[in-house]
Amino acid sequence: MLSLKERGKAEIIEKAYKITSPNGKCILFGVMRFDQKISINTLPLHLGKSIIGSEGGQSVPDVDIPKYLRMIDSGCIELGNFISHRYKIDDINSGIKFMKEGKSTHSLICFQNI
Repeated sequence: MLSLKERGKAEIIEKAYKITSPNGKCILFGVMRFDQKISINTLPLHLGKSIIGSEGGQSVPDVDIPKYLRMIDSGCIELGNFISHRYKIDDINSGIKFMKEGKSTHSLICFQNI
């Protein structure tokens, strides 16, 4: 498992693609900073290898979000190490700025005191 600081880095994505089997899928779930680029050999893409981005795990928000909230409330999921920053709704612009600058990995917007 990659640490939060390793997710979305160009060199990690390149390594993951390189070690993906010839007919395998490299699925990205970390987003690189907007100013980063990756360098890959594209020939394997024509021979069965693929690289794609995750779309929220194909979730169904109306079903999944309440389920995840129940799991968090019951202690099945521990978010303590997952959330890097918390912002009040009034500070959302600061959160977006930190994200664009690559200073925030996983932020939480709090609509009430948490």
